[in-house]
Amino acid sequence: MILPSNFKSNFQVSILHPPYNNQPFGDYLDTFSLPNNSNPGISLDYGLGELEISSTTDPNLIPKVEQAGNLVRDYLINFAVNPDHDEITGIAFEENYDQEIVESLRQDFAKGDLSNLSEVKIIDSDILGDANGAYAAQFDTIFLSDDFVRSHSIQDIADVLLEEIGHGIDKRINNIDAAGDEGDIYSRLVQGESIYSADLALLKQEDDSGSILWNGQEIFIEQSSTLEVIQDSDGRMEMFAVGKDNKVYHRFQTAKDGAFSDWYYMGVEGKEVPVEKNIDGRMEVFIIDDNSIRHFRQEQQNGVLVDSGYLSYYSGAKELEIGRNADGRLEVFTVANDGTIWHNWQQWKGSEYWSGWYQMDGAATEIEVAENKNGMMELFAVGTDGKLWQNYQQYLGTDQNGDNWGAFVGWHDMRTSATDVEIGTKEDGSLELFVTDKYGQLKNRWQYEDIQPTYSAYIWNNPESYWNDLGLKVKEVEVATNAQGKLEIFAIDFNTNEVKHRFQTSEPGLTN
Repeated sequence: MILPSNFKSNFQVSILHPPYNNQPFGDYLDTFSLPNNSNPGISLDYGLGELEISSTTDPNLIPKVEQAGNLVRDYLINFAVNPDHDEITGIAFEENYDQEIVESLRQDFAKGDLSNLSEVKIIDSDILGDANGAYAAQFDTIFLSDDFVRSHSIQDIADVLLEEIGHGIDKRINNIDAAGDEGDIYSRLVQGESIYSADLALLKQEDDSGSILWNGQEIFIEQSSTLEVIQDSDGRMEMFAVGKDNKVYHRFQTAKDGAFSDWYYMGVEGKEVPVEKNIDGRMEVFIIDDNSIRHFRQEQQNGVLVDSGYLSYYSGAKELEIGRNADGRLEVFTVANDGTIWHNWQQWKGSEYWSGWYQMDGAATEIEVAENKNGMMELFAVGTDGKLWQNYQQYLGTDQNGDNWGAFVGWHDMRTSATDVEIGTKEDGSLELFVTDKYGQLKNRWQYEDIQPTYSAYIWNNPESYWNDLGLKVKEVEVATNAQGKLEIFAIDFNTNEVKHRFQTSEPGLTN
């Protein structure tokens, strides 16, 4: 995904000030860029160390990809002699990469030698689906769609090749997959492009993993890791990640604002690692695999993580969301592999004892949880019927035995189709929903204060039917709250792949 030139800002900052140290996103988004430091003293020998390129469909496409490979060679030669080579590598692949392998690759690139990079195969576009290209780690192979090669320019093909080369380099130099779409970041920076800080933040969150059927075998393409970051009670940052080997790793700062420890294997495997803090600051870590949910917890503030065993042995979970009751008790919600919805809660705030799993009505593919201003939780689910559904707590509590404590009223139809839902919390504590419908259109609805307060002191606008259409077809959307307490949304345009930005200037909704 490469930004067009008309999307670049005139304001740029030096590479010595990485974008993840910038202030929260504002009306004017900053960028950073790198010089395209060509070196005319190097003579290119295109007979040396070429990419290995083959086709399973049309061999006439190979020369076109070879031309793109020559363009890639030019970019990588310039990159190898760029004084900011190490900074670029650190931004794309994070700080703990294998420096010896990177230096070996840099020397190869400086000579124009691409022979140690991944093999390139042109394959049937039906296999790759909507993808133009993909990287399969288990075969160390880059796949290109034959339809894409046939219908796109040499530059477009070079863009995709560089992105997939970036994925392949990441596999070689990192045990833990770099956060987000490191291949896209690498491709842009190697070509000397500018990236908005907001765009980089989205790319660092992006998960472009998937699978394809190749020669009768399911193979994973760019199998990204899950990364969670949380601040400990004493201000140190702690990180949890799922590695390419599906093992769960943990690292932490040795002092506030200090260096990080090495990655430590936690002794378990998983696919997601949701993390939350108790009201007293102690961490609770949940590790999801195909068959269970494993639970780790701190028994004292800033203490070591203790393995508490399994929270469940049922059919596994697609995802797990963590909410907090008004009295401080954590509550977890899962969508099981069969679509059923379950929840489990602490018996008292900070407790090591949990209620056990209780099934809720309905079936879903995704669930999100947020807290209303008065502390009551509200759930939103993308149903297996393709609709958006809402559920909320009716009581804060009735008796010490937990009867009717935080009971949910049941699911209500929000009168829209949905494939994704994101929740924003505004400065007054009210919620705003951003939904991508089945056509890819981005819509929003928001709460406003009720003259006669209901369960949450807020009610939803257009309660019977209408949603506000934000006028954009999207691939992905993220919601953030800026330093002024206003909501900002960042969305990837479905048609152009541009990152679009809107921000809240007044109540209600996003009005800029």
